[in-house]
Amino acid sequence: MIRTRDLIVKRDFIKNYRFLRCYLLSLIVFCLTITVYAQSGRRIYRIKYISNENVYLDAGSEKGLAVGDKLAVVKNKKLAAELVIVYLAKHSASCKIEKKRSAISTGDQVVLIKQKQTEVSKPEQPSSSIQKESLRTTRTTPKRNVPQRKTKRAKTRISGSVSLQHYQLVDHSSMNLDFEQPTIRLRLRARHLWGKAYNLNIRSRSRYYTRSTSYRTIQREAWRNRIYEVSFDYSNEAALVNYKLGRIISNKFSGVGYIDGAQIQFNATDKLKTGIFAGTQPQWQYSSFQSSMEKYGGYLNYTNGDYGKNRIESTLAAAGEYHNGVVSREFLYLQNSFSGYSRWHFFHSMELDINRDWRKELTRKSVSLSSLYLSFRINLSRRISTTLSYDNRTNYYSYMTRSLADSLFDDAMRQGLRSNLSLKLSKSARLYANVGVRKKESDNAATVSYYCGFNKSNFLLRQMYLNVRISGFSNLYSKGFNPSIRLGKSFRYGHSLYLSYGNYMYALDISNEKRMNQWIR
Repeated sequence: MIRTRDLIVKRDFIKNYRFLRCYLLSLIVFCLTITVYAQSGRRIYRIKYISNENVYLDAGSEKGLAVGDKLAVVKNKKLAAELVIVYLAKHSASCKIEKKRSAISTGDQVVLIKQKQTEVSKPEQPSSSIQKESLRTTRTTPKRNVPQRKTKRAKTRISGSVSLQHYQLVDHSSMNLDFEQPTIRLRLRARHLWGKAYNLNIRSRSRYYTRSTSYRTIQREAWRNRIYEVSFDYSNEAALVNYKLGRIISNKFSGVGYIDGAQIQFNATDKLKTGIFAGTQPQWQYSSFQSSMEKYGGYLNYTNGDYGKNRIESTLAAAGEYHNGVVSREFLYLQNSFSGYSRWHFFHSMELDINRDWRKELTRKSVSLSSLYLSFRINLSRRISTTLSYDNRTNYYSYMTRSLADSLFDDAMRQGLRSNLSLKLSKSARLYANVGVRKKESDNAATVSYYCGFNKSNFLLRQMYLNVRISGFSNLYSKGFNPSIRLGKSFRYGHSLYLSYGNYMYALDISNEKRMNQWIR
């Protein structure tokens, strides 16, 4: 009995000894792992914000990052994307996506995988005899300057286009209404100026009109120049303040229109932004500068979600237009955008006029809805997509129209409904159709317009395309029909060459007169 007890105690001791040995080995391996990881110095960053073009991190130069460093986005222990830093701030970094394997979102982990310049290698440890000799001469040896890693700036990117067009109309009737119109268009965009988040945008158009016959109010020859945008901006979503100068228009509140002045935006968080704008309003007909019409206001923008996923963006803006201090228009502008991955998208905008002083006396309303637009697009399948949109507009009183008599001012509401259908036959072929109905409140009949067509890329040759299109309309006074065909070839660097033919046939219901114009471009 005693021997049995001794055997049991000995067996329990052996089990405890084995457990203790495994525990100590595990503890040693864990400590070694932690030590190696700590010595590696690898830090984990996170995505703070994602824009259309860049990804912003929550760390910058203070954490040892530099322009040109390469990083990896890790999701579920798998590589989701590879990033490279293009410009840098003290507490933030802006990156472009070099490779993307799966979707990324705010909050994802980011790890530094490669620095732009290799670190200075450590010298070999000298022998003990050399160390003793070095200690004797330490005071007389000059201090070695270790080269620091240079921060490389992002390259400036310049893109744009210049297009030339010549339009000519030859009238073979007895009226001899010949007409020529050469046009030149310029578009220039410079990004990352001086290696930072500075950008320059220029969009303009110049036309020269030549007519064989002059009219009372129309000159025989005239230049018409339009400057759509000349702006200089600093756009860095990770920075506290962004700004824009020049002739500007913002996608966040496009309904406010163009401004010759400045816009300042404060990025309160990665989702909430607010800003102000002030300047003068360009002349609406020829976009020339005018100092008599002032425009200023503010806006609030909220964005949540990433492109390609569930996303919402909403902007509320308040704007006022004043002619030498006299109110011309004051209104609120609301713009909303919702999207569900790549499946559907909804857009909404509206303008609400605030009437006071002379505007309230003419309209007899304190608030009036002057514009409403709704649009919904859905991809029914990979090949079929459709869009349905609705809009209504009403003319509003401004400083320029306040002296018009009530009988001359057209305040009737106009409503419109339009639908579009797109069918993708293959990777290079597509059919499309569009039909719309629009009616003025005071008209007895509505205006119907439509078009349909066929697109084929890589037609006969690579980068060659074919477009066949048919359009038409019908309203209270006339009917029209317009078939056309275009054959073109695209080249490198955005150049293209095309040849098109079409004709425009219409008939006036009152006189039953029919006409047809043909063109080759």
